[in-house]
Amino acid sequence: MSASLDAPLFIYLAYFSYAMPVILSLSVILLYDHALTIGDEVRLVWFAPWSKPKALFLFTRYTMLLGAITLWVLIAALPSGVEEILYAARIYLGVLAFLFTLALSADALFLLRVYAIWNQNRNVAYLFAIAVLAQAVNIAWVAVIVSPLRGGIMQTAKALAFTSLGAEVLFNTILFVLVLLKAAQHRILDGGGSPLLHVYYRDGAGYYLALLVVRVVIFIGCAIEDWALYVVSAHVLILAPPVLATRMFLNLRRVHEYESLAVGSVNETQRFSHPPSLSS
Repeated sequence: MSASLDAPLFIYLAYFSYAMPVILSLSVILLYDHALTIGDEVRLVWFAPWSKPKALFLFTRYTMLLGAITLWVLIAALPSGVEEILYAARIYLGVLAFLFTLALSADALFLLRVYAIWNQNRNVAYLFAIAVLAQAVNIAWVAVIVSPLRGGIMQTAKALAFTSLGAEVLFNTILFVLVLLKAAQHRILDGGGSPLLHVYYRDGAGYYLALLVVRVVIFIGCAIEDWALYVVSAHVLILAPPVLATRMFLNLRRVHEYESLAVGSVNETQRFSHPPSLSS
């Protein structure tokens, strides 16, 4: 075996044996989600004016879809030779590291909504630095995994994984608390009667809790060194935020559309109920 490819072979072989069915399943789910929501996407997003949320939505939705398909193709085309497997595995993990970076767009999409309900408070925007730190550590984790150095590789990988998980949980917990505080404030002031805010708070809480469960599973898998559990949940964590964030975005657009139509209908009814005077 070439010295440049002298890496823990069992890591790659075990990784691919776990990742192959997971990526295939998640890719199918991702495609199914796109098929279910493409009608709403065309109506609510494509023909809407360009904005930062729209650009983030489209970027998140389609880059992650292409990334998942790329991972699936890499696994499907996995060669049989040992050196070729190691080379393909490093390419695969490189694409995975790139997807960790793209996952920042889902964090940014969620953060923009929190930023908006907090009246564009700059302190909320600064929280994005925590998300960037978490993904930077994830990329460092990938770099350690593909390193040809054997000594202490698993301990270093575990330390990086715990650091990344801690930063991600901190980021999402702060945003979740901010959402809860604003929800309580709106409930006190207006009884929480706005359908738009209700959908936002419901989806925001679901987004946080779903990702928290996945991260807890990752933490457990890493702590007990159950790499099958770790690999499966890590891939779920990569694809879940874009699906949840874009779903929340479409739900908010849908409710906003209904509210706009309702207001227009009321105005039209009032106009016909009170016709202008002929003498005016």
